[in-house]
Amino acid sequence: MTQGALGRDWVGDLRGRPEFRGYAFVNAGRNGDTSAGLRGRVDRDIVACAPDRVTLLVGTNDVRSGVPLAEYRDNLTAVVDRVHETTSARVALMSLPPLGEDLDAPINHTLRGYNAAIEETATRTGADYLPLNERFTDRLRDRDDRPAYDFGFTTAYLAAARHHLLRQSWDDVARGNGLELFVDHIHLSDRGGAIVTGLAAQWLT
Repeated sequence: MTQGALGRDWVGDLRGRPEFRGYAFVNAGRNGDTSAGLRGRVDRDIVACAPDRVTLLVGTNDVRSGVPLAEYRDNLTAVVDRVHETTSARVALMSLPPLGEDLDAPINHTLRGYNAAIEETATRTGADYLPLNERFTDRLRDRDDRPAYDFGFTTAYLAAARHHLLRQSWDDVARGNGLELFVDHIHLSDRGGAIVTGLAAQWLT
């Protein structure tokens, strides 16, 4: 979600906002990465930047891969603690958006435990908590025609092809899959990206 190579690049959108002119934004996201991967590269990709502010949005791949909740919580805590120990940065943890737009899908029931861990970790470590899942859920709650969660390589590949080859907007790609906030049930449409950008910008200002 965060790397921005597939779906809306919300970090790039932050760079383009006039109120942040003169600030440098570093996107340390990696497609397919988990909390363990981020923990292993926190010094190289975050601490080495000597950041003033750090937003963390990590865990979607942990949920999809079935990483035990205790292991996820330990990794997230280690990352936040390391940033606090080695920099003066203020840290914000974003809750994970739904996986797909069917809020009652089994995987979204699983997701709730990870989001509870994020909020608890923010409180315990002194990080800020940004309610991204709550923003997405509010937007999706009243939809009656939500397609079932169905992420896969083919869906993602076709979404990328329609955007990069056919020049469709990410919103057009999402609509073609019966979605609103995601292009392939995981990566962001333009509307989805705007929610993340707005929440992050609000915190940064």
